[in-house]
Amino acid sequence: KQWYQRRVAITAGIVELGSDQTSLHNPFNGGYYPVQLTFEEANKMMGEDPTRFKELVQESLRRHVEAVNYLVTKGMHFWDYGNAFLLEASRAGASVKKEKSTDCDSALIPLL
Repeated sequence: KQWYQRRVAITAGIVELGSDQTSLHNPFNGGYYPVQLTFEEANKMMGEDPTRFKELVQESLRRHVEAVNYLVTKGMHFWDYGNAFLLEASRAGASVKKEKSTDCDSALIPLL
């Protein structure tokens, strides 16, 4: 997730292909680590404050999608590698589909 955000800050249009490889089949128990926390902080928060951890994961997913969407506007092609990235990002309120749409063909992020 941080890689995409760094690319947004560094470049405009160099990235041709992008995919997400996180384990979003289990996002709130170690399958996705929010960008706002270190690995150690995240592991501690998962046990001590799972509600806040979930909030941070969802916030991070929204940031992640914003970065991907920006790179797509610069020409990057993106695909979800079957790991539920777009599903969980959508559940977090990220802009992954065109307004009032429910099917995959209308994803804002063009899928390969």
